[in-house]
Amino acid sequence: MTISLDGLLERRLREQASARRQSAEEAAVAMLVKGLDKADDEALRRSNQRRAELITREVNGGLSSPEAEELARLDAELRARLAPIDGQLLAVAEEFHRLAGGLPDAP
Repeated sequence: MTISLDGLLERRLREQASARRQSAEEAAVAMLVKGLDKADDEALRRSNQRRAELITREVNGGLSSPEAEELARLDAELRARLAPIDGQLLAVAEEFHRLAGGLPDAP
């Protein structure tokens, strides 16, 4: 992929890269990753806020069919996002359980 920058933006990128002792390409990738992560975090925050609103409405009196569908979709999206983390946490818990099995019983 090639990205074209105007003179001012290119100069700013090169200055930032130089200050970080990186190539312009490395600095650009790092900035893009940081920006995309921030956008993902903001999208997740908004999604969780909406989920909380819908859950509160569900508990306090019910949801319309479109709202129930929206909540189901938001729940599924969150489960999919957390699935890799769940697997990592489960692996850590299993390792702790294995290690704890080798400890002597308390008196």
